[in-house]
Amino acid sequence: MERGKPWSRGDKIGLGSLVVCFIGVVTALLFPEVRVWFHLENPADVSGAVTQPANAVLPTSQPTAERAPAPKVNKHLRVGNDNPGSAPAPIAVAPNGIAIAGGTVTNPTVNNFAPPQRTISEQDRRTLIASLSQHPGKVIFGAINAGSSEAFRFAESLREVFKSAGWEVQESILPMMFGGDSWDGIMLCYKGEPNTATEMARELSLELTAAHVKRIWMNSRPDFPADSIRIEVGPNPDQ
Repeated sequence: MERGKPWSRGDKIGLGSLVVCFIGVVTALLFPEVRVWFHLENPADVSGAVTQPANAVLPTSQPTAERAPAPKVNKHLRVGNDNPGSAPAPIAVAPNGIAIAGGTVTNPTVNNFAPPQRTISEQDRRTLIASLSQHPGKVIFGAINAGSSEAFRFAESLREVFKSAGWEVQESILPMMFGGDSWDGIMLCYKGEPNTATEMARELSLELTAAHVKRIWMNSRPDFPADSIRIEVGPNPDQ
């Protein structure tokens, strides 16, 4: 048997090209888009979409409930604390008591610091009585009504001292008011020329100063009775 003629190089290249083309066509047919392009399949089959009949009724969507608008917050409102729009701060109510805010206090301490009341010590009282009894006279006491009863109480203390020393005193303290410039302490009023001091006024001033009576003023008046002296008690100089 006669053997065939061997393939030339060109035959081999042509055969390889045909094989490559065949494989390419088979592979391309595996993609749906390629089959549609060659009209081998219906486009509806490729998309996989479900077709609806012409008279099909589509379900309507449920209406959504309206959402209430969010409340507006005034960013400039500061109530209670630094958070805008916070609740009002609590109000502390304590009738006839002391309101304490900011927490619970088991044993609160209240410090009521006020200027001390003017008094005459027992030792100064004995010394002043002994001195005043050496020159008894007539004295009238008055107290400036400046919204406090402290002046009346101190005037009553002085009245009792002068009375114990044998001076002639009235039964009650005269309420008085400022007639000009206000002052505090003690005012000695007596008969005399302006800006002068009688011997009795100077002596009383020294005796009261020795008894630790603060701020003594002297007021001489020509129209004042010559047989008496008036001691006016003003506001406490320590207040």
